[in-house]
Amino acid sequence: MLSKGGTHGVIHTAPAKQPLIEATKYVRIRGTVVLLSLPKNISIGADIFDTVTRAITIRGSYVGNRIDTDEALAFFARGQIQSLIQIRGLTELPQIFDEMSNGTLIGRAVVDIEK
Repeated sequence: MLSKGGTHGVIHTAPAKQPLIEATKYVRIRGTVVLLSLPKNISIGADIFDTVTRAITIRGSYVGNRIDTDEALAFFARGQIQSLIQIRGLTELPQIFDEMSNGTLIGRAVVDIEK
């Protein structure tokens, strides 16, 4: 898997049950699934044991409508939303903590234990 452990989060926009069940399987341990779709007469259907033991968070978010969601995802697809993420090596961990303490860390630091 490209993300090595699953995605940190899934934004669920499909108006169907099966993609939601799959989203809870793809998300990593302690990951989050955010529900934006409003399908009629469909329950969540996530495996309770798996959700609890993997500490998965399932959240609902009622912001805008389906057109707003499509437009927001289109911004991301066009590269108009940039995330400030630095991938740094484990050896840089003390420096990362110093930057966090000093308020000089810009964006988020992702520690790659293989570097």
